[in-house]
Amino acid sequence: WFKTLPLFIETENYRVVHAYWDQKHIDFLKNNPIQWNEDWFEKLTEDNNQEYHMAEHLLKGIEHELTDGHHFYDADNIKRHKCRIKWWNQIDGTLTHGDYLIDCPDSLKETEFINKLEDIPQDKPIFFGHYWLKQENPTLSNSNAKCLDYSVAKKGYLVAYSLDTKESKTQKSIS
Repeated sequence: WFKTLPLFIETENYRVVHAYWDQKHIDFLKNNPIQWNEDWFEKLTEDNNQEYHMAEHLLKGIEHELTDGHHFYDADNIKRHKCRIKWWNQIDGTLTHGDYLIDCPDSLKETEFINKLEDIPQDKPIFFGHYWLKQENPTLSNSNAKCLDYSVAKKGYLVAYSLDTKESKTQKSIS
């Protein structure tokens, strides 16, 4: 059953991905459809090939390596040296580590973040999950990217969006 699930969905009106919409990986999959066989499974476990990185990004998100001994402890009290990036944050001007990293250590929050990701597509909404966001009022700085995962399994919020596809392509309504 898992082998029948797509790694992304793209329609005329919206996009869906588990964790991170990475256009170069989406394009790779469009040109190289997955063949669920032993060769593909092996590629997905070897970190020196495109298939592995494609699956990591689309299914887990993208991470930033913390330097100079910076770290944080996750919810299970495991010391982490990488933070997942809030890829949907498309902020003009100077970005800080706090703007761009989930669970950013306090010691880095106000320091400049240099490794800006490519801009995400703006022509239709992108729905994603996997991030367990914790805001009381689910909102993102990018009105085009919509997270559906606000930790409902851990007493968070159940989130849904309504997409009106009857409007013209230039005036989509997202609520």
